[in-house]
Amino acid sequence: MTPETLPGLLRALRSAVRPGGHLLFTMIDPLDTADAGHLEYQRHNRAQGRPPGLIRMRIRYDGMTEEWMHLWMLTEDEVSKVTSETGWVLIHERRGGPWRTRLFA
Repeated sequence: MTPETLPGLLRALRSAVRPGGHLLFTMIDPLDTADAGHLEYQRHNRAQGRPPGLIRMRIRYDGMTEEWMHLWMLTEDEVSKVTSETGWVLIHERRGGPWRTRLFA
């Protein structure tokens, strides 16, 4: 999922969910790290105009390899921004470390 594709997906999901329905996500803040490798990756992303938590990955298992894909680990501010025009009501529930995000229809 990328910054370009996530808003469309959220709008499509919103149109498929009945009023009162919700989506529930568990999130981790990609900026909450002291790992030198993670910090360098984030600096590289910013220099390329990409969000710091956007990673490119693929899965390998038991001799099989998937195609490359994007995984976007959003900050709270990015979640707020990307959902602002998708028809969802956003609620963050933080209790330290990972937080829960609810999107209500």
